Amino acid sequence: MAHMQLRIEDLPPEMLQNISELIRRPSDLGALCLASKTLAGAATARLYEGVSIDVDASQSTALPGFFTPGNRGLPFVKSLVFYPTDADIQDSANALRIMMMVITLLPDNGL
Repeated sequence: MAHMQLRIEDLPPEMLQNISELIRRPSDLGALCLASKTLAGAATARLYEGVSIDVDASQSTALPGFFTPGNRGLPFVKSLVFYPTDADIQDSANALRIMMMVITLLPDNGL
């Protein structure tokens, strides 16, 4: 009798979602996205469901890469938190610019 070999690609989406829910750390979810195309969908959804952004001008260099129109995780953002910047007027203007950029890139009715 021949043994039927199952692959992870054969699992139903619900099972893939259950597997991704066992992973707690965002860094591990990110690694899972890179390691398995099959699990990447479920892991991406979990990785992006809650996003916190530090709008301090010194931290904003990573934002253009994170919030690009081609980012597959953007449709999964369900919670978005901006951390305030210092009270400096220039920093406030930069923070507002970053917030507008982020909100503009999110899909309609996403939050």
